Amino acid sequence: MKPNFKLISMSSLLILGLVGCGGGGSVGTTGSSQPYLDSTYGLTSSPRISVNGDLVYNNRGRELLLTATGEHYIAGWTETNAVDGNSNMSFTKFNSDGGYNPGFFPYMDYAGGNEKSFGVAMSKRGDLIFAGDRQDTSTSTITNMALGKMATTGDAVTAFGGTTGYTTDILGFGNSHGKDVAIQWNSADITGALDTYILAGDGACDMCYGIIVASYTSGGLLNTGFGTSGTFRDTTNGSYANEVKIAYATKREIYVAGTVQRSGHKNFYIIRLLQNGVLDTSFGNGGIFEHDVNGAGMEDIVHDITLLDDGSLIASGESGGNVALFRVDNFGNLVSTYGGGANGGVVLHTPSNYIATEFYVSRGRALELQTDGKIVVGGDTRQDGFPVTTRAWVLRFNSDGTLDTTFAADGEGYTLDGWHTEGFDVAIQPDGKILLGGSTYFPNDRDGDDWDFMVSRFLP
Repeated sequence: MKPNFKLISMSSLLILGLVGCGGGGSVGTTGSSQPYLDSTYGLTSSPRISVNGDLVYNNRGRELLLTATGEHYIAGWTETNAVDGNSNMSFTKFNSDGGYNPGFFPYMDYAGGNEKSFGVAMSKRGDLIFAGDRQDTSTSTITNMALGKMATTGDAVTAFGGTTGYTTDILGFGNSHGKDVAIQWNSADITGALDTYILAGDGACDMCYGIIVASYTSGGLLNTGFGTSGTFRDTTNGSYANEVKIAYATKREIYVAGTVQRSGHKNFYIIRLLQNGVLDTSFGNGGIFEHDVNGAGMEDIVHDITLLDDGSLIASGESGGNVALFRVDNFGNLVSTYGGGANGGVVLHTPSNYIATEFYVSRGRALELQTDGKIVVGGDTRQDGFPVTTRAWVLRFNSDGTLDTTFAADGEGYTLDGWHTEGFDVAIQPDGKILLGGSTYFPNDRDGDDWDFMVSRFLP
């Protein structure tokens, strides 16, 4: 069955800059207290943030994709529960100045099931490759990993995966979820026909739940020479994926980062695979890096990683309600001197507006490396008291893990005052400006309380 890709009409889109959000507290209208926000970004009448999405429903943005021309996409989903009780994968596009691109807002509905997109990449031909999951329409209880392809017009590339425009149900697992996608480039092929797509996620399998990695051809077929019949399955029970990256400077290894559930707590978790889909036993303990920061009861989660030319990596995430940042060498060992050596080499930072308690949880969800070696981390802090609020931010660290106080306000930059915002991904423009993508919430909106896609731009 073909998925139903739809282009939403302009009359049903919400295209906003800075507006009042009655009931949500005070709103900064000039940004004078936040000069690090780029006043040239967004709508002319209301700069510093750009927002859009379906007018009626919740729109949740997850991954941000910056193109060479400066345009940028957000992948996520739209909760159309008022119509058919489900959510649809959806994508939106911004121009380089933050203006909304009016011809692009596709969403995918597969026969009334639930679909969500968590990752997106761009092929050499300019197609969007997206990772997520969709509900098996034959049962309301099973969700499958999915990998899809669409043209930049928003039309499905229906030849991908056969006739559907995406693949799914790779091993007949129970519930599985696609979390991210990366492209293995073939330098000998300028068309992208020989490139492969790596889908990372997690799911239930054989009395356990663990990370799943699959390799696909550019046509959406499993590469049977990868792993076992095209897939790798982590047999460590309780492992979850958040990010996949491919190393090009060394042996083109595949890294998947996330967390693993242990008794009463979670640990940082990163696996490294060789190109053929087997664990690289020269990394960590049999191909696996695992680290517990402060013992039982703590949530240690890796949300993103970036790879360095020397084979080491830097990871961002969360630990005990704090933003976490650490470095792992090429052999899978924690660099214990990183950030001054506190916490065994794990930098723990709480944005200055918040205190890490059971009511405030800060998450370093995204990580990018500047050309000068400085580290940009994007994320948010959630207050779980009443009312529940979330505030997105960008932090910048020096290459040694210390906070770069020359950025924004002593190393920390926040989205506009008074807005409920989630920060899920960051991208760095060639001019050094930083994009933070995610979602924003408008209390007492004209149609109720809705979330919408959001991008904000910070000065370098």
